[in-house]
Amino acid sequence: MISRQALIVVLLVAVYHAPVVAASQLPMKMDYAEGVIMKSANAKRVEESDNVVAKEKLNEARDKFQKAREAQDNGEFKLAGELTNEALRLVTSAAQMVPNVVDKLSQNKKRYHELLKEINVYQSWKKDYSDSERGEQEAKDMEMVKVQLENAESLTKQNNYVEANELLQNVLGIVVTYANSSLKSRTFSYELNFETAIDEYKYEVLRNDDYLRLIPIAIAQKMPSAGIKSLMGRFSKKSEQFRDDAEDLYENKKFEDAVAKMKESTNQLITSLKMAGVR
Repeated sequence: MISRQALIVVLLVAVYHAPVVAASQLPMKMDYAEGVIMKSANAKRVEESDNVVAKEKLNEARDKFQKAREAQDNGEFKLAGELTNEALRLVTSAAQMVPNVVDKLSQNKKRYHELLKEINVYQSWKKDYSDSERGEQEAKDMEMVKVQLENAESLTKQNNYVEANELLQNVLGIVVTYANSSLKSRTFSYELNFETAIDEYKYEVLRNDDYLRLIPIAIAQKMPSAGIKSLMGRFSKKSEQFRDDAEDLYENKKFEDAVAKMKESTNQLITSLKMAGVR
């Protein structure tokens, strides 16, 4: 039988530990929630915005969290958890109403450097293409490219990456056109005699297959940069589209057109290999 003194000790221990057990049921996100609602970048963004509704939601979230803390201090742990959840929902809703300009700026900066890298890769392929070989129109276009690159750089100094990227997109289109023209003029040529267009088509299919096999080998051996691999992927994708068109033409018995289209597909693969440094 438990003595009176032992019973008092047991009761005191139970009372002392009761709040701890109850407090353990309170979500651990109380401290996390305080950071999100009071000090986070999202909260600061809402504070500095002109969105009145978003600010009201943020203030309401903070009021609810203060009440959650009071409930926690009073031992009303269930109520504290509920109020914390409501406060977090409110601050999340407020943040969604205010666009994250910083994130958009970061994305636009990244896109700017990606476009610039692609342009530089294409232009590097023109270094062995003498200015004297350029036509009058190309010379004018290249001068315009130079001006637009300078204008784009000026826009970035004002953090206007949206317009800068629009300029670079136009520049990329110009340099791609002339690079493709230059490479196309240097593609491999051959002469073979075929009795029928069907025989020639079958030969072109085999030739296309051979170049397809060379692509992964070239990448493994030459180890091109990420920018070069991206450009190679563009040409390989075009090659795939042309091959699909050729196969459709062949099925419709348009054999000569199918041969021409399959050659276009192969020329895209040849260009891709040239990008990797295969001559």
